[in-house]
Amino acid sequence: MAYDALATYLNDHLGGAAAALQLLEHMSARETGENRSFYAGLLQDVTADRETLEDLIHRVGTPSTIREVGGWLAEKAHRLKMLWDDPASDQIHEFEALELLHIGIFGKRSLWRALNRVCAGIPALQNVDFKRLEQRADEQLARVEVRRLASAERALAGGAATV
Repeated sequence: MAYDALATYLNDHLGGAAAALQLLEHMSARETGENRSFYAGLLQDVTADRETLEDLIHRVGTPSTIREVGGWLAEKAHRLKMLWDDPASDQIHEFEALELLHIGIFGKRSLWRALNRVCAGIPALQNVDFKRLEQRADEQLARVEVRRLASAERALAGGAATV
């Protein structure tokens, strides 16, 4: 394979995307109303970004099922942890889910930024608008951050913050 390190890097992010999609599916299924719409919209965005990532992986190598399964398992472990930590209240559950999503989206933003930096020297990555992908990640980060901070107030300070 001509791009072993690149394929590894992309596949690592694919595993993260698998975890994020599982988490978003879970959150949109458990929520109602505007909260469900928020998570469903984010799920659509992350799905589209994952499809872009899969396309890039196919350009430079092959997808790693192991890493995808690892991401899936990580999300399941997180869900079990939340059942243990927060069996009756949803406050910390939502806050930690939003925190994980924020971290994951920041990682995705870093991915697009790194690829934008090196894509000129990699023919398989040319003609991809990494700047636009980075902007999409910034938009996702901003949406999640508003909710994450409101959720932090409810979960950690017992406040009555609203989104």
